[in-house]
Amino acid sequence: MYATGNKKMLNMLILEILREYTDENHSLTQQEIIKLLKQNYDMSKFYSRRNFVKK
Repeated sequence: MYATGNKKMLNMLILEILREYTDENHSLTQQEIIKLLKQNYDMSKFYSRRNFVKK
């Protein structure tokens, strides 16, 4: 669906995960989102903690 090689698409992938796996009664932690990125989009090689931690 999205080109996972493009780091600019990370926000779109996270949005897609949130739409698919969450609602007003079911949330995800950062770690759960990271796990889903790795499983669903092979993002393990692109994962960088600084992408998920607010500075």
